[in-house]
Amino acid sequence: MKTLRADGLETRARLKQAAQRLFALRGAEGVTVQEIVSAAGQRNNAALHYHFGSRRDLLKELVLDGAQRIDARRQAMLDQMEAE
Repeated sequence: MKTLRADGLETRARLKQAAQRLFALRGAEGVTVQEIVSAAGQRNNAALHYHFGSRRDLLKELVLDGAQRIDARRQAMLDQMEAE
């Protein structure tokens, strides 16, 4: 993975947040790169390609992020049940 400056991390996070919201509203196939980039406050489509490679790779990362959050919650619930 590329080493990103702090503002690069913020841009990456904004792109992910914008994409997640738009995908939730219109589905993964109903959103363009330009719409994601604009919603994230960026001016250039290259921002998405720089940070993720492609719209599809961004979507994969969002799915992975969601799976990790679900797994962390599941593990916490199992730990709580075990403690009880």
